Amino acid sequence: MPIAEVASSVGVSETSARASLERSIEKLRAARARRPQPIVDHARHADLNGAMAFAFARAGEFLGDAEIVGDARAAVDRILEGAYRPDRGVAHRLEPTGPSGFGLLDDQVQIARALTELAGVTAEPKYARRADEILSLV
Repeated sequence: MPIAEVASSVGVSETSARASLERSIEKLRAARARRPQPIVDHARHADLNGAMAFAFARAGEFLGDAEIVGDARAAVDRILEGAYRPDRGVAHRLEPTGPSGFGLLDDQVQIARALTELAGVTAEPKYARRADEILSLV
């Protein structure tokens, strides 16, 4: 609901409602700043990135949106660059310190699926070749 409607419904001016909202937001920010910060996992997960990249590649092709396809490529390329080893496949996690957790089936399948979709969408054989390499380890 627009702030003007909220202000009108409670009988105050829009200016007064905006000022009240800003004060409330500042109080919430101050309260949040006093609490411990949550732990943030900065790792990239191969299975989740593969599923997302597959969906983005397919959606980008359907919508004719090269930017969406580019996002899929960037996600897969980053996982391959940092988490893929020809003799071990794709690691489950790509952390700032490096890859970890090699050997999980879902990671191999999701990345290979995304690679296969990208090969079809982009007509770049490198994606099909890499999918074949990964699946040969499964």
